[in-house]
Amino acid sequence: MRTIAVVTGTRAEYGYLKPLMQAIQQEKELKLLPIITGMHLLPEFGNTYKIVKKDFPSAILSISRPASLILLFFLKKHILIFL
Repeated sequence: MRTIAVVTGTRAEYGYLKPLMQAIQQEKELKLLPIITGMHLLPEFGNTYKIVKKDFPSAILSISRPASLILLFFLKKHILIFL
């Protein structure tokens, strides 16, 4: 089984990523690892991480870009998708 991490940082890009994430989730040979970061976590932008967590409960919250980079180091054997 391959793990595919999808990193989302804004509500706008999440609109594009959600169908892709759902398709990955439906594939039996793939495991989706959603990573939420950036503007999703900011109250002034509506804490939109809650929308992503509702759609994908297994999503990981990443507080800062450096934290995302550390996570990516550990995921180096997996496929990562960035927009």
